[in-house]
Amino acid sequence: MISDMDLGTYMRPETGGNLLIGGTEPECDPLEWIEDPDAANPNPTVERFEAQVTRAARCFPDLAVPNRPQGVAGVYDVADDWTPIYDKTALPGFYVAIGTFSRKREVNTESSGTVLG
Repeated sequence: MISDMDLGTYMRPETGGNLLIGGTEPECDPLEWIEDPDAANPNPTVERFEAQVTRAARCFPDLAVPNRPQGVAGVYDVADDWTPIYDKTALPGFYVAIGTFSRKREVNTESSGTVLG
């Protein structure tokens, strides 16, 4: 994985020779808060897609950019310090990383304040 916090993006290889590109919540991108995560649009918007792909292309000038958005968008359940809480579920072998903030732990002041922690 490559992260460029100055550009506000991270990337990793994906199957089929593709590149998965995501944002690190830079100040220039407004955060979007939703009440119901089940109502979130799982498709990338043109605006976010173009912003993140353009940022990635600054790192890789020869990056081939599709002419329409493709990929998957997602939502995060985050804690104040963006540090996920890992736990097992009731189903054996299934685990979760969630951001529900626990009042029993201190806020990580060294956190980047992004999805990368």
